Amino acid sequence: MRLRSHLIVLVLAALVPILGFAAFVIRENAALQLAATERGMRETARAVALTVDKELETAITTLEALAETEYPDAADLSAFHALCQRVVRAQRWSNVLLFDTNGRTLMHTGAPLGALLPPARRPEIVTLVRDGRRPVVSDLFDGARNRNLVAVYVPVVRARAVRFVLAASLSAADFTELLVAQQFGGDTVAVLQDRQHVVVARTHGGEEMIGRRVPHPTPGREGWLRSRLQEGTDVYVAFATAPLSGWRVVLTTPVATIEGALRRGLWQMVAAAALAAAVAATLAFLFGRRIAAAVGALVRIAHAVERGNRAEPPHTGLTEVNAVAEQLVAAADLAHAREQDAALGERQARAMAEIAHALNAAPDLDTVLRTALEAVRRLVSADSARIALVDETGRLVLRYSTSDSTVMRPGFVIERGQGIGGLAWATGRPIRTEDFEADPRFRDDRYRPIATADGIVSCMTAPILTPGAVVGVIYANNCTRRPFTVSDEAALVTLAHHAAAAVQKARLLAREQAARAEAEAASRGKDHLLAMLGHELRNPLAAIANAMRVLDAQNAPAESTTRAREIIARQNAQLAHLVDDLLDVARVTLGKIVLERRPVELAQAVRHAVATLAESGRTQRHTVGLDLDSVWADVDETRFEQIVINLVGNALKFTPPEGTVEVTLRAIDGEAVLRVRDSGVGIDPAMLAGVFDLFVQGERGPDRGPGGLGLGLTLVRRIAELHGGRAEATSDGPGRGSEFTVRLPALSEAPAQLPGSGPATTIGLPRRIVIVEDDADVRETLRRALQLESHEVHEAADGPQGLAAILRLHPDVALVDIGLPGFDGYQIARRVRASAGGKSIHLVALTGYGQPEDRRRALEAGFDTHVVKPVSLDALFAAIDGVASGIH
Repeated sequence: MRLRSHLIVLVLAALVPILGFAAFVIRENAALQLAATERGMRETARAVALTVDKELETAITTLEALAETEYPDAADLSAFHALCQRVVRAQRWSNVLLFDTNGRTLMHTGAPLGALLPPARRPEIVTLVRDGRRPVVSDLFDGARNRNLVAVYVPVVRARAVRFVLAASLSAADFTELLVAQQFGGDTVAVLQDRQHVVVARTHGGEEMIGRRVPHPTPGREGWLRSRLQEGTDVYVAFATAPLSGWRVVLTTPVATIEGALRRGLWQMVAAAALAAAVAATLAFLFGRRIAAAVGALVRIAHAVERGNRAEPPHTGLTEVNAVAEQLVAAADLAHAREQDAALGERQARAMAEIAHALNAAPDLDTVLRTALEAVRRLVSADSARIALVDETGRLVLRYSTSDSTVMRPGFVIERGQGIGGLAWATGRPIRTEDFEADPRFRDDRYRPIATADGIVSCMTAPILTPGAVVGVIYANNCTRRPFTVSDEAALVTLAHHAAAAVQKARLLAREQAARAEAEAASRGKDHLLAMLGHELRNPLAAIANAMRVLDAQNAPAESTTRAREIIARQNAQLAHLVDDLLDVARVTLGKIVLERRPVELAQAVRHAVATLAESGRTQRHTVGLDLDSVWADVDETRFEQIVINLVGNALKFTPPEGTVEVTLRAIDGEAVLRVRDSGVGIDPAMLAGVFDLFVQGERGPDRGPGGLGLGLTLVRRIAELHGGRAEATSDGPGRGSEFTVRLPALSEAPAQLPGSGPATTIGLPRRIVIVEDDADVRETLRRALQLESHEVHEAADGPQGLAAILRLHPDVALVDIGLPGFDGYQIARRVRASAGGKSIHLVALTGYGQPEDRRRALEAGFDTHVVKPVSLDALFAAIDGVASGIH
C-alpha cells in the first residue's frame, strides 16, 4: 500500500476517535450543564418562594402588632383608624379592614370613620380565621376600588377567644416589584401564581396576564420540565410552592438560551475536527506521530475529566489539537464551577432559611443585630462584619462589630454619603469594591485612612431597607484582596431584607412593652390614688360622724353643740375642697378648663386669698408676712387666688408652729413674680424635680397638719401654664425651708377704671318654692332650711311629679335637680317655659356639673340660675332673693 494510503488511513484512524470523543464530551458536557441549570432554577424558585412568604410574614407580623394594641377594643375606633392609616402609608398597602367574627366590616382605612361599610367580600376566610385562630392569606381578587389585590387576615384574640379579624390588602404590583428585585437573567421570566393558579405577578411585561388562570397547571409542589409556550417557544420550566401561602413560583428560560452554548461548542468542535483533518491529510507524512501523540493526550484528558480530575491542556505543537484540549479542559472547569456554584447556592439557601428563622425568633433588637452580624461571616465568608442603625435622631450609628477598630467602635457616627456605608445609606443600594484604597469612588473619602488602619481591602455593604426608609447598613470586610462576588452581594441583600423585617418587629415589640409598662404604671397610680382618697375621705367623715353624735346627745352643753356645728361645717368645706381639687386636676389635664380672664390687681387678690386662709383659722399658728407691689395682669382672678391659696396652704402645712411664711409680689422684666418662702421642713433634692407631679407629697411638719392627695402644686403649675407662665420650686435641703415661684405675663400699665357693680339687694320676703330632687336627704335638708326662713315649700321626687307640682302651684321659685328619674331637669325647664304663665317662674338648676358648658346648657334650656352642688345656703338664699330684684 502506498504511503498516501497509509497517511489517509492514519488520518481517518485519527479523525474517527477524535470526532467520536468530541461528541462524547459535548454530550456529557451538555448533560452536566443541563443538570446544573435544573438545580439552579429549582433552588432559585424555592428561594423566591421563601422571599414571597417572607413578604407576607412581614404583613402578618405588622397586623399582629396592631392586633395586640388596645385600640381595637375601644368603643371609639378613631385612634385605631388613624394608626392603621399611618401603617397603610408606611407599608404601601391598599387598605386595612377590621371585621367582627360574623364578617361585618367595622373599619376601613379607605373610608371615613363612621361611614356605612359593606360586609366582608370573602366571609368564608373570616370564618376560617375565626375557627382556625391563625393567619390566612387569600388568593388574588378584585376589590371594590382596586383590582388585583391579595389580602392577609389575622385573628384579634382576647381572653383566648377571637374577637375580631384584622385584614390588610396588598397590591399585586408589590409582588411584581418583589420578583423584579430578584434580578433574574435577561431571558428568564418569573411568574407568581396563587393557590388557584391565577397569575399574581410576572416579570418582563405581560401585565395583561395578571388575574388570568393558568390552564392545565402541572401537578405537584415543585418540579422541572420542558414545555412549549402558547406562542410556540420551547422553554425549561422550574416551579416551587411557598410553604406559608401555598402560592407557586414558576421560572421559565428558553431552551435556545440554555442549549445555545452547547450548539456553538458543537460547531466549533466540528470545524476544528475538519481543520485538523485537512492539515493531517496535507501534512500526514510530517505529523503522523505528532498527531498520534496529540490524540493520546486528548484521550488522557478525557479520562481525567471522566474521573473528575483537573487536567492541564497539552502543548503538542498542533494548534487544532491544542484548541480541542483547551476546550475540553475549559468545559470540565466550567461544569465543575457550576456544580460548586450550585452547591454554594444550596448551602446559602439553607443557611438563609435558618438565619431568617433565627432573626424572626429574636426576642429583642440587640439579639437581632448580633444574629445578623454572625450571619454575614457565615454567608459570604467575610473576615469581619459590622452593622449600623439609624437612631431616633436620624444619625447612622455603629452598633456592633466582629473586630476591634482603632476608631470605628460601637457608637461611632457615620456621615451620610461618606465611606462605603454612608454611600449605601445615601443611595439605598448595595455597594461593593475589590480594593477600597484604590477605588476612585473613595479617593477623597474621609474614612479612607480608617479603612487603611483597620487593614480592610475588599468590602461590601447592603442597606437595611424598610418601606420608604433606610434604617441601617450591614458591612462585610476582607483584609486581603479576596473580592466579593455577585452572589455574595445578593446573599447580603437578602440578609439585609430579613434583618429589616426583624428590626421592625423588635422595635414594635419594644414599643409594645414600653406601652404595657406605662399602662401598668398608670394602674399603680390609680391604686395609689384610691388608697389616698380613701384615707383623706375617712378623716372628715369621722369628724362629721363624731360631731353628729354630740348633736344627738341629750343635755349636751350649748358650747359643745356649737363646736360640733363648726366641725361639721369645716369638714364639709374640706370635703368640697378635696372634690374641687380632683375635678380641677381632671379639667386641666383634659384641657377642658376655661379661663375667665380680665385685668386684675394681683396684690389685692393675694391679700384676699390670705384673708380667706386666715378666716378658716389655718394661719393662726404661723406668722404670714406680705410684701406686695402693685402689679396688674390679665388673669382669671379666681384661678389666681387658687394659686395663692394652694402655695400658702402648702407652706403652712409643712412649716412647724411659730414658723414664718413670706409672700412677695414684684414686677420683673415684664413678668408678675409671686414668691412664697417658708421656714418649714424643706424639700429633699431627689424630690425637687417631681414636686409638681400628681400625687407627690413630702414629709409633713411636726404639727402633722392636714394631708391631701398631692394635687395642690400640680394645679399651681397647670394654672400658671394656662396663663402663659410657669412655676418653679427651690430648697436648700431638708430642714432649710422652701421657696415656690410663679411667673405670669404682667400688664405694662394699670388699665382704666373698671366698672363696678352696686350692692345686691336682699328682699327677704317669704316665697312659694317647689323642690324637685330625687335624693330624699338633700330634699329634706333643703326644705327645713327654707322653712326656717319662713318660705312655703313643696316637694317632688322625680321629673313627672316635679313638672306637675310646678304647673299646679305656680311657685315663685323652683329648685330643680338636673339628673331626675322619669325625665331630666332640662325637660322640666323647657315644658315650664312653654306653659301658660311659665315664663314668670324663677327656675334654679341644682347640679353637680359645674363646667361653663354645663351652665350654658342650663341657661339655654330655660333656667334663670345655675347652682353647683354642694349647695351653699348663702348662694341659694341670694338666688331666691334675686327673684324680686331681677338678679339671675
